[in-house]
Amino acid sequence: MTGEPRPLHILVADDDPSMRLVLTMAFQRRGHLVRVAETTDIAREILDDGEFDVALIDAGMPRGGTTFWADCRASGEPAGGALLLTGDVYALGELADHPEVLAKPFDFAELVARVERMAAESNSTA
Repeated sequence: MTGEPRPLHILVADDDPSMRLVLTMAFQRRGHLVRVAETTDIAREILDDGEFDVALIDAGMPRGGTTFWADCRASGEPAGGALLLTGDVYALGELADHPEVLAKPFDFAELVARVERMAAESNSTA
């Protein structure tokens, strides 16, 4: 065993193609495996089809980004949690201060570190 951490399986759900691309590249550079979804319906299908460590969900997705995020949190899937990404934290009201909400624009290094930490914390409690 080399001591290298295993790659994370990450679901990126965002309706913005450029955001999906940038998020995919940021995580693939760290050796992680990424699946993308441009709608919440596709994200639900992908999540149901496989095991993921963490999901990144755009709050502003048509047809319920925040609802999909809440569903993920309630079901405990994926195991590492779901991080809600938003450009409008004020629209989220009381959720704006939730630890699993990250405001755009964000620092990609900080995002990657946060996602890796979420996955590690879930693995240490499993």
